[in-house]
Amino acid sequence: LVFASDGDVVRAVDPAAGKVFRLAGGGSDPAVVEGPAKLACFRGVSGIAIDEAGLWFGDTKNGAVRRLDFASDRVTTLAERLPEPVELARDGSTVYVGCRQGELFEIDAGTAERRPLEAVRGAIVGLTVVARSLYAATAAGAVLGIDRTNGRVTQRLEIEGSIYCVAQNPHSSLPWLWVGLPGRINKLRVPDGAFEQLARDGVVAQPRALAIVREYIEMFSHFSVTGLYFFDAGNLYRLDRHANNAVTTVLARSG
Repeated sequence: LVFASDGDVVRAVDPAAGKVFRLAGGGSDPAVVEGPAKLACFRGVSGIAIDEAGLWFGDTKNGAVRRLDFASDRVTTLAERLPEPVELARDGSTVYVGCRQGELFEIDAGTAERRPLEAVRGAIVGLTVVARSLYAATAAGAVLGIDRTNGRVTQRLEIEGSIYCVAQNPHSSLPWLWVGLPGRINKLRVPDGAFEQLARDGVVAQPRALAIVREYIEMFSHFSVTGLYFFDAGNLYRLDRHANNAVTTVLARSG
Protein backbone atom coordinates (compact mmCIF):
# COMPACT_ATOMS: atom_id res chain seq x y z
CA LEU A 1 0.00 0.00 0.00
CA VAL A 2 0.99 3.61 -0.62
CA PHE A 3 -0.15 6.07 2.05
CA ALA A 4 -0.96 9.65 1.10
CA SER A 5 -2.49 12.85 2.39
CA ASP A 6 -5.51 14.21 0.53
CA GLY A 7 -6.58 17.56 1.91
CA ASP A 8 -7.97 16.81 5.36
CA VAL A 9 -7.92 13.01 4.92
CA VAL A 10 -5.35 10.19 5.18
CA ARG A 11 -5.75 7.67 2.36
CA ALA A 12 -4.22 4.35 1.31
CA VAL A 13 -3.71 3.39 -2.33
CA ASP A 14 -3.51 -0.24 -3.45
CA PRO A 15 -1.44 0.02 -6.67
CA ALA A 16 -2.13 -3.57 -7.71
CA ALA A 17 -5.90 -3.23 -7.45
CA GLY A 18 -6.04 0.44 -8.44
CA LYS A 19 -8.18 1.26 -5.42
CA VAL A 20 -8.14 4.13 -2.94
CA PHE A 21 -9.29 3.86 0.68
CA ARG A 22 -10.01 6.48 3.32
CA LEU A 23 -8.12 5.59 6.49
CA ALA A 24 -8.63 8.59 8.74
CA GLY A 25 -10.21 12.02 8.69
CA GLY A 26 -13.29 13.29 6.98
CA GLY A 27 -15.43 13.38 10.12
CA SER A 28 -18.29 15.85 10.36
CA ASP A 29 -17.51 17.31 13.80
CA PRO A 30 -14.46 19.63 13.72
CA ALA A 31 -14.07 19.27 17.49
CA VAL A 32 -13.29 15.53 17.15
CA VAL A 33 -9.57 14.99 16.51
CA GLU A 34 -9.02 11.74 18.44
CA GLY A 35 -10.86 8.43 18.64
CA PRO A 36 -12.23 6.30 15.77
CA ALA A 37 -10.17 7.14 12.71
CA LYS A 38 -12.96 7.91 10.25
CA LEU A 39 -14.77 10.19 12.72
CA ALA A 40 -11.73 12.39 13.32
CA CYS A 41 -11.61 15.82 11.68
CA PHE A 42 -8.26 17.32 10.63
CA ARG A 43 -7.26 20.64 9.06
CA GLY A 44 -4.69 19.83 6.42
CA VAL A 45 -2.90 16.47 6.58
CA SER A 46 0.82 16.61 5.75
CA GLY A 47 4.04 14.66 6.18
CA ILE A 48 3.14 11.01 6.69
CA ALA A 49 5.73 8.81 8.45
CA ILE A 50 5.26 5.06 8.82
CA ASP A 51 6.21 2.48 11.42
CA GLU A 52 5.28 -1.18 11.83
CA ALA A 53 2.07 -0.46 13.74
CA GLY A 54 0.72 2.74 12.28
CA LEU A 55 1.18 6.18 10.78
CA TRP A 56 2.35 9.52 12.12
CA PHE A 57 1.16 12.66 10.33
CA GLY A 58 0.88 16.40 10.71
CA ASP A 59 -2.52 17.97 11.36
CA THR A 60 -1.11 21.18 9.93
CA LYS A 61 -3.54 23.97 10.67
CA ASN A 62 -4.34 22.51 14.08
CA GLY A 63 -0.61 22.60 14.88
CA ALA A 64 -0.52 18.95 15.95
CA VAL A 65 1.12 15.61 15.21
CA ARG A 66 -1.33 12.71 15.26
CA ARG A 67 -0.95 8.94 15.17
CA LEU A 68 -3.15 6.35 13.47
CA ASP A 69 -2.86 2.91 15.06
CA PHE A 70 -3.59 0.14 12.56
CA ALA A 71 -4.71 -2.44 15.13
CA SER A 72 -7.24 -0.28 16.96
CA ASP A 73 -8.11 1.99 14.00
CA ARG A 74 -7.96 4.96 16.35
CA VAL A 75 -6.24 8.34 16.25
CA THR A 76 -4.25 9.77 19.16
CA THR A 77 -2.18 12.93 19.58
CA LEU A 78 1.60 13.00 20.06
CA ALA A 79 2.17 16.76 20.18
CA GLU A 80 0.25 20.03 19.93
CA ARG A 81 1.02 23.75 19.72
CA LEU A 82 3.47 23.32 16.85
CA PRO A 83 3.81 26.02 14.15
CA GLU A 84 2.13 24.26 11.21
CA PRO A 85 3.86 20.85 10.97
CA VAL A 86 4.18 19.83 7.31
CA GLU A 87 6.89 17.13 7.15
CA LEU A 88 7.67 14.15 9.39
CA ALA A 89 10.43 11.54 9.57
CA ARG A 90 10.81 8.67 12.03
CA ASP A 91 13.76 6.76 13.39
CA GLY A 92 12.89 4.19 16.05
CA SER A 93 10.99 5.92 18.84
CA THR A 94 11.97 9.39 17.64
CA VAL A 95 9.76 11.49 15.38
CA TYR A 96 11.24 14.50 13.60
CA VAL A 97 8.88 17.31 12.65
CA GLY A 98 9.51 20.03 10.10
CA CYS A 99 7.24 23.08 10.21
CA ARG A 100 6.16 25.34 7.39
CA GLN A 101 8.52 28.25 8.08
CA GLY A 102 11.60 26.14 8.84
CA GLU A 103 11.25 25.25 12.52
CA LEU A 104 12.40 21.72 13.38
CA PHE A 105 11.63 19.52 16.38
CA GLU A 106 12.68 16.13 17.72
CA ILE A 107 9.90 14.38 19.66
CA ASP A 108 10.13 11.20 21.73
CA ALA A 109 7.17 9.03 20.72
CA GLY A 110 7.02 7.39 24.15
CA THR A 111 7.22 10.41 26.44
CA ALA A 112 6.16 13.19 24.01
CA GLU A 113 9.21 15.16 25.18
CA ARG A 114 10.30 17.56 22.46
CA ARG A 115 13.60 19.26 21.61
CA PRO A 116 13.90 22.16 19.15
CA LEU A 117 16.60 21.76 16.50
CA GLU A 118 18.27 24.53 14.56
CA ALA A 119 15.71 26.15 12.29
CA VAL A 120 16.39 26.36 8.56
CA ARG A 121 15.59 29.12 6.08
CA GLY A 122 12.72 28.52 3.71
CA ALA A 123 9.64 26.34 3.54
CA ILE A 124 10.41 22.70 4.39
CA VAL A 125 9.23 20.26 1.71
CA GLY A 126 11.07 17.10 2.75
CA LEU A 127 12.51 15.44 5.84
CA THR A 128 14.41 12.16 6.08
CA VAL A 129 16.98 10.39 8.26
CA VAL A 130 20.27 8.95 7.02
CA ALA A 131 22.60 7.53 9.68
CA ARG A 132 23.57 10.28 12.17
CA SER A 133 22.03 13.08 10.12
CA LEU A 134 18.56 14.47 9.56
CA TYR A 135 18.16 15.94 6.08
CA ALA A 136 15.71 18.79 5.53
CA ALA A 137 14.89 19.94 2.00
CA THR A 138 13.58 23.43 1.31
CA ALA A 139 11.46 24.60 -1.60
CA ALA A 140 14.20 27.02 -2.65
CA GLY A 141 16.50 24.13 -3.63
CA ALA A 142 18.64 23.35 -0.61
CA VAL A 143 19.17 20.04 1.18
CA LEU A 144 20.49 20.66 4.69
CA GLY A 145 22.21 18.06 6.85
CA ILE A 146 21.51 18.38 10.58
CA ASP A 147 23.58 16.54 13.19
CA ARG A 148 21.05 14.63 15.27
CA THR A 149 23.31 14.70 18.33
CA ASN A 150 23.51 18.46 18.75
CA GLY A 151 20.66 19.55 16.48
CA ARG A 152 22.85 21.90 14.41
CA VAL A 153 23.02 22.34 10.64
CA THR A 154 26.38 20.97 9.46
CA GLN A 155 25.97 20.69 5.69
CA ARG A 156 24.25 22.47 2.81
CA LEU A 157 23.77 21.02 -0.68
CA GLU A 158 22.44 23.37 -3.37
CA ILE A 159 20.10 21.73 -5.90
CA GLU A 160 19.28 23.31 -9.27
CA GLY A 161 15.55 23.99 -9.31
CA SER A 162 12.74 24.07 -6.77
CA ILE A 163 12.40 20.91 -4.67
CA TYR A 164 8.92 19.41 -4.43
CA CYS A 165 9.64 16.42 -2.21
CA VAL A 166 12.32 14.09 -0.83
CA ALA A 167 12.29 10.42 0.15
CA GLN A 168 14.75 7.83 1.41
CA ASN A 169 14.59 4.06 1.00
CA PRO A 170 13.29 2.81 4.39
CA HIS A 171 14.60 -0.68 3.64
CA SER A 172 18.23 0.37 3.14
CA SER A 173 20.94 2.19 5.08
CA LEU A 174 22.62 3.41 1.88
CA PRO A 175 23.05 7.22 1.77
CA TRP A 176 20.76 7.92 -1.20
CA LEU A 177 17.85 10.35 -1.33
CA TRP A 178 15.24 10.58 -4.06
CA VAL A 179 14.38 14.19 -4.93
CA GLY A 180 11.37 15.40 -6.91
CA LEU A 181 12.25 18.45 -9.05
CA PRO A 182 10.61 20.31 -11.96
CA GLY A 183 10.52 17.85 -14.86
CA ARG A 184 12.71 15.21 -13.26
CA ILE A 185 13.46 12.90 -10.36
CA ASN A 186 17.06 12.73 -9.13
CA LYS A 187 18.80 10.19 -6.96
CA LEU A 188 21.07 12.21 -4.65
CA ARG A 189 23.94 10.79 -2.59
CA VAL A 190 24.74 12.38 0.74
CA PRO A 191 26.89 13.88 2.02
CA ASP A 192 28.90 14.43 -1.19
CA GLY A 193 26.04 15.57 -3.45
CA ALA A 194 26.63 13.18 -6.36
CA PHE A 195 23.42 12.52 -8.28
CA GLU A 196 21.82 10.38 -10.97
CA GLN A 197 18.84 11.55 -13.02
CA LEU A 198 16.12 8.88 -13.05
CA ALA A 199 13.17 10.47 -14.84
CA ARG A 200 13.74 12.98 -17.63
CA ASP A 201 11.95 16.05 -18.93
CA GLY A 202 8.70 15.22 -20.69
CA VAL A 203 8.05 12.16 -18.51
CA VAL A 204 7.27 13.95 -15.25
CA ALA A 205 6.21 17.52 -14.52
CA GLN A 206 5.91 18.15 -10.77
CA PRO A 207 6.61 14.84 -8.97
CA ARG A 208 5.38 14.90 -5.37
CA ALA A 209 5.07 12.55 -2.40
CA LEU A 210 7.76 10.06 -3.40
CA ALA A 211 7.43 6.61 -1.82
CA ILE A 212 9.85 3.68 -2.18
CA VAL A 213 8.00 0.38 -1.98
CA ARG A 214 9.20 -3.20 -1.57
CA GLU A 215 7.48 -5.63 -3.91
CA TYR A 216 7.44 -9.41 -4.05
CA ILE A 217 9.40 -10.81 -7.01
CA GLU A 218 7.94 -14.24 -7.81
CA MET A 219 10.84 -15.26 -10.05
CA PHE A 220 13.31 -14.98 -7.17
CA SER A 221 10.85 -15.63 -4.31
CA HIS A 222 11.85 -12.60 -2.27
CA PHE A 223 11.04 -8.94 -1.71
CA SER A 224 12.98 -6.29 -3.58
CA VAL A 225 12.77 -2.53 -3.95
CA THR A 226 11.78 -2.08 -7.59
CA GLY A 227 9.10 0.58 -7.45
CA LEU A 228 9.30 4.29 -6.79
CA TYR A 229 5.78 5.74 -6.57
CA PHE A 230 4.88 9.40 -6.85
CA PHE A 231 1.98 11.72 -7.55
CA ASP A 232 2.02 14.17 -10.46
CA ALA A 233 -0.97 16.36 -11.38
CA GLY A 234 -3.20 14.20 -9.19
CA ASN A 235 -2.26 10.90 -10.85
CA LEU A 236 -0.21 8.10 -9.24
CA TYR A 237 2.80 6.85 -11.20
CA ARG A 238 5.41 4.14 -10.76
CA LEU A 239 9.05 4.42 -11.78
CA ASP A 240 10.48 0.93 -12.35
CA ARG A 241 14.14 0.73 -11.29
CA HIS A 242 14.47 -2.69 -12.96
CA ALA A 243 13.17 -1.50 -16.36
CA ASN A 244 15.48 1.41 -17.20
CA ASN A 245 13.47 3.76 -14.96
CA ALA A 246 10.34 3.47 -17.11
CA VAL A 247 7.38 5.47 -15.76
CA THR A 248 3.88 3.99 -15.93
CA THR A 249 0.49 5.21 -14.72
CA VAL A 250 -0.86 3.32 -11.72
CA LEU A 251 -3.99 5.30 -10.99
CA ALA A 252 -5.38 8.16 -13.05
CA ARG A 253 -7.55 10.86 -11.58
CA SER A 254 -11.13 10.51 -12.76
CA GLY A 255 -12.60 13.41 -14.68
